[in-house]
Order: sequence, then structure tokens, then C-alpha cells
Amino acid sequence: MMPIVAVGSPKATPLHKCIKSWKSRVKAASKVRAAWNRFRGSDCGREWYAALLAAYGKRCVYCDHSPAHTIDHRGATAGAKGRGRVLAWTNWAPCCGDCNRLKGTSRGLVDPFREDPRKYLAFGPLTGAPQVRPGANGAGRKKGLRTIGVLRLGHEVLNDGRRTTCRSLVRALKDYVQEPRAASRANVCRESEAAPPHRAALRDLILTPAEAGPYEPIVAAALTLFPELRTWAENPNGVDVSAMAADGG
Repeated sequence: MMPIVAVGSPKATPLHKCIKSWKSRVKAASKVRAAWNRFRGSDCGREWYAALLAAYGKRCVYCDHSPAHTIDHRGATAGAKGRGRVLAWTNWAPCCGDCNRLKGTSRGLVDPFREDPRKYLAFGPLTGAPQVRPGANGAGRKKGLRTIGVLRLGHEVLNDGRRTTCRSLVRALKDYVQEPRAASRANVCRESEAAPPHRAALRDLILTPAEAGPYEPIVAAALTLFPELRTWAENPNGVDVSAMAADGG
């Protein structure tokens, strides 16, 4: 799970024009879920879904593993007040079907739109398994444990994906340490950029190499040659990883 920078609602007039009538329908509907399903199946709903993926990417914001085929409502949509959030852009998150189903109406989970998940969650680069961030306070520990449990972030498929992602970056770092040239630097950047899954595990690998076991010497040596990687890991939304490939080598 990576921190997400909230993007403003699309400015396209047709999108806002079509959703206006749907908001009235949801408000008047006897069954909100049915109205939402009708909206998602409409041309208007599909266009808004495409806009959401364009804004936040095509991968689930929770597991950072599966394609985001659904829209999660981050805040409650039950009751009179909740109806107003059903079609609110700020209440939507691209999500895979499994995470959407598991999350359900659960509250008190890490919200990557509001906070850096790394404050609560840690991922072992060797095992890929999640745990509560060491040093988290009581409330933070509770939130971390609840997030891991509700979303089943410790599922072996996810753990294996994180292990694989970390191994791929370590191989790229090793090549770069052995021959720090432009091509190998660019390969490191490709392994770290926005497209690959499980970047949270990469952040932990880079920011806490002492916990990376046999990977530590390679990561430490690479960071000496390529300190911008740490800058990216500390602020992944503020650094253009692809641009780093041209900054050295």
C-alpha cells in the first residue's frame, strides 16, 4: 500500500453534466446499492470509472497487486448523509474486487489518501509478509493490525509478489553496483517506478536495508552510488523516478 495524492475531479463538462441527473436518482432511490449498480453500468458510470483510473492508475490502491476493476467508497454511504457520498469523486478509490469485498463497510483502516501507510505497515523484503510498523503507538498498532487482517494483506499470493518485486530490484541494484553506467541506472529506475506492483516493499528495502538480511550490502552500496533512490523512497509522490535515470551514470 502506497501513499496516494488526491486528484481533483475531472473538469470535463460532459462528465459533470451526466452525473448530475444520476445524483438526483440516487437521492430518490429506495435502494442505494441498486442505483449505484445502475450508474456503474451506464455510459456515464463507465466514463467516470475511466477518469478514476486515469487519475490514480489501474492497480488496486489497497493490495497494490491486482487490477482495479471496481470503485471502493472510502467513506460510509449509508443513511441520508451517506447518499450524498455515493457519487462523490472524493469518496472513490480504484480497487480490486477482493479488497472491495473484504473491506466492505469496515472503518478504522489505513487510508492511503490521507496518510502514509508506511507509518503503520512494514513489509519484510525476504518474506514479503506484512507486519505492524515497529515503534507504532497503540492506536497506530491497532490500525495496522486491523488493516492487515481485514484486507488479508498477508495472503501468500501477495507475500510472493512482494518477495519477487524485492528480488527484481536487488538484481538491478547489483548490476548497477558492479557496473554503474547509464543503462544499469535506468534499469534500477524501471524497477522502482509507478507501474510495478508492491512498491511499498521496495520502500522498506531502500529505507531500512539493515532489515534486508543478505540484501543489505548490495542495497547499501547502491545507495552510496545512487542516493536519489532514498529520496524517492522517502517521498515517492514528489520524485519523478524516470527522470533520475538521466541524472547520472
